[in-house]
Amino acid sequence: MDSSSNRHSSRSKYRLVRRIRRWFRKVTGQSSGNVHRSLSSENTQVAGQQSVTSTKKQSNHKNSYFYKLFRPVRHWYRRQTGQGSGRVHSHRSGSHSPSTSQVPTPTSESTGSRERSQGIGRVIRRLGRRFRRFFGLGSSRSRSQRSSSRSFSTVPVPSRERSRRQRAGGFSRSFRSIKRRLRKLSGKNEPIRRSSRSSAPIIQPIIVEKAKEAELDYFPYFVNSTLMFMLAYLVAWLTHQFAVIVAAAFFHIDSVLFYYEVMFPCGVLSRLWTVSNIILITLTGPIVSLITGMLYLEFVIRRKRARGNMLMFFNWLVIHSFCMFFAAFVAGAITWRGFGYAINWSNLPIFVRIMVSAIFLFLLSLFGYYGTRFILETTNSIDRIRTKNRKIFLLNQTLLPWAFGTALLAGIKYTSLKPQHNNILAYDLIIIFGVLFMIVPQFFNKRVRPNLNENKMKHTRTEISILAVAITVLSFLVFRFVLDYGLHILLHFSVNLSWWRG
Repeated sequence: MDSSSNRHSSRSKYRLVRRIRRWFRKVTGQSSGNVHRSLSSENTQVAGQQSVTSTKKQSNHKNSYFYKLFRPVRHWYRRQTGQGSGRVHSHRSGSHSPSTSQVPTPTSESTGSRERSQGIGRVIRRLGRRFRRFFGLGSSRSRSQRSSSRSFSTVPVPSRERSRRQRAGGFSRSFRSIKRRLRKLSGKNEPIRRSSRSSAPIIQPIIVEKAKEAELDYFPYFVNSTLMFMLAYLVAWLTHQFAVIVAAAFFHIDSVLFYYEVMFPCGVLSRLWTVSNIILITLTGPIVSLITGMLYLEFVIRRKRARGNMLMFFNWLVIHSFCMFFAAFVAGAITWRGFGYAINWSNLPIFVRIMVSAIFLFLLSLFGYYGTRFILETTNSIDRIRTKNRKIFLLNQTLLPWAFGTALLAGIKYTSLKPQHNNILAYDLIIIFGVLFMIVPQFFNKRVRPNLNENKMKHTRTEISILAVAITVLSFLVFRFVLDYGLHILLHFSVNLSWWRG
């Protein structure tokens, strides 16, 4: 009875002391210390149960109010005394037996010295890291430190090549990006890099073979667009010349249409010519071309009344019609033919001519830039106008047809005869070269998103149009051999206004 009473008295005696100790450990963030050695079997069972819950209580202590309150004081004290971070608390050796499932986490000397260092040393190390990162150099750690820091890690160790590629930066990273872009432009694949052998087990990657993309054939687009380019130029040129012929008929001036110019039988020195009718006749053709181009753009292209080759024909027709006005001003200022007669007889200063020519060329570039969407909508395949294939599509749809079509038109319109208006062929060629100011800006418009229906274009196929070939060949045969003799056009308009007397 005495031993039992002494035991209970000792427990009650030190209960207040244990509570004070627990409160102090809770405030300072130390371990709980609830597990004590005991000689009795009851205490050993309680110690086993408390060892299981000690880790849970430790995490609860970190979230307590007092722990967070005194955290700055603890960090300051550890920095002054040179201790570690104190986040991993060590328990007493007799509190619980070490479990075999836990993996020890090593702490290298470099991390401890990095935490203890202050001031200039930290700044120098930071500058060194940025210098090595900029020039693509590796880390300053030795191989022994790397091996010691990775010896206990459960994550598989990456290969040397991969780790070196991750650490590299600066010039080497820019060189790799330039090489990747050059491979994409040349159509080559990425080289297979074989890493060096390592002690880690090799895991074969699961390779999923993607379905090969169908080879995109752009040759039908090139042929069809070239035919549409030539047909559209023929329509735009005839519209321009007929407008000039009708305007001249109002002043009782007859006209003869050739395949290279419009000739006036009355001659250049006739009394029928005045300053007013010269300006009006030469200005009628460009103005009518501009109006018809705007009508084609608004009522055919924007309202989507054509698609495929027919849509490309109207796109070329709009481009040629705009060039018959804007580029014709530049050609007239250079050759003094066509639009140049209106410029010359209007007595415009040279500075005004240069300024207006620059403004007109800028407008052509602006119209071409914003007209990229209508060119992209002429395709029958979504894949051809994606970002990686868009430039090739525009090359075969606009630039190459312009080059071959211009060469063919120059050969068709060439004549050994002396035309009535000198340099008239140079005037027409400058207008055709003005088409470049509407084509080249399309290659720089990367934000455009054409309005296409993928379901309708999924099973379509583009082929060379035999009908377009037949119409183009027949039209230029008639244009070249029939108009070689000249088409005399005589129009008389009689308008008489008077009062009706009954």
